This record gives sequence, C-alpha cells and structure tokens, in this order.
Amino acid sequence: EPPAGRLEGMSGCCGPRVVNAWASKSAGAKLEPYQYEAPALGLFGVEIKVKYCGLCGSDLHLINADGGYADFTAYELGEPQICGHEVTGVVTGLGSAVSHLKIGDTAGIGWQNAACHSCEWCLRGDEQLCANVKCTCCEGNKGGFADYIRIEDAKFAFALPDGCDPAATAPLLCGGQTVWTPLRQQTKAGDRVGVLGLGG
Repeated sequence: EPPAGRLEGMSGCCGPRVVNAWASKSAGAKLEPYQYEAPALGLFGVEIKVKYCGLCGSDLHLINADGGYADFTAYELGEPQICGHEVTGVVTGLGSAVSHLKIGDTAGIGWQNAACHSCEWCLRGDEQLCANVKCTCCEGNKGGFADYIRIEDAKFAFALPDGCDPAATAPLLCGGQTVWTPLRQQTKAGDRVGVLGLGG
C-alpha cells in the first residue's frame, strides 16, 4: 500500500492506490464490490479516507442513467459507475502545492472536483458554471462510495470546523449547498424565505 502523506520531489504526491468501492456495472444494476487503481496524486490533488458518504438523488439518476444523466455516466466510457459526492473523512494524501489542508484533517468533498479558475465564472466565484468544471462522480470520475477518494483539485476539498459532526455534515456538501447558494445570492437581511426540503 502506498505511503500516506506528502512526498516532495515527485511530480505529485502519493503513488497509485488500490481503492475498494461499490459500483454499478450497468444502468440500473445493483451496487457490487469493485476494485480499481487510482492514479498518483498531482500537485493540487487530495486523497481522503472516506468515513461517511451521503446518498443523493443525483447518485440514483447516475446509477440508473435516467433523468438526463445518461450522458454523464461512466457507462458511456465503458466503465462501472462509482457514485458518491457528499463525502467526509480524513485527509491521507496531499499534492505538494496544497496549503489549506494537512494530513489528518477532517475534510469534505462535494459535487465538483475541478475547474479552470481563470474564466469569467471562476473569477467571480461561480465555478459550477465553468465550461471545464469536473464533477466528483460523473464522466468516469470515481466518487465516494469507496474506502478512499482522490480528486485532482484540492480547492474543492474543505476542512471541517471543529465541532462539526462528519456524518451530519456530509449531505450538506450537496443538498445543503444548493440551499445556501441561493440564500446567499438572492436574499438580503430582513427577507422572509421558506425552504421546502433540503436539496437541489
């Protein structure tokens, strides 16, 4: 098993790792154990040992390849679909260019795992609109229904503040965010609002 942690002097960080996951091998199929080799982390990558992972409606749509999600599944690439984008766990690997996390931090990953950081959308904080945005468990990216998850852009991994319950926080990384964003962008102090359910 590759060592956890930061390995200086390499192009990235941790070497490849065998990951134990739960995957659907065809549209609508039941999840079953599946192993794959995650590539070495790049300079900006992060690895998290998964402790908790929520189940979102988008995961179900991806597994079933329905609701307009078919084109975004790993099935389109001839690969199994590994979902999970409401992930919390412990940081076990970091690229050498990552400075906001450290090994041993409790952290979370949501729907996105990379963006260009230079387009008009990224520069105003709307990375979800970036033409080059990558999603954590779409288009062949391997999600958090696994013992480890690696993403290429640690900007989309967030340290959890002390006192946050990692199990309760995991669903907030998708469903909670889709409520928080419109509250932040479309309301002002004194507005009366209603939240029907929690999620997008």
